[in-house]
Amino acid sequence: MKPGCPARRSAAGVRRQHEAVPRERCRLTLSKLGVRDRTRAVLKAFELQPV
Repeated sequence: MKPGCPARRSAAGVRRQHEAVPRERCRLTLSKLGVRDRTRAVLKAFELQPV
């Protein structure tokens, strides 16, 4: 396949669409914990000691 092949471009477009799903899940999980980012989520987890 050549670098500018349409099949590669369409596959890249599909991949970009699916990247939003994990980001959205992460954002929802962070909001449930009441934190803004992953670092604060880790600190909150140490604070809560769920395990």
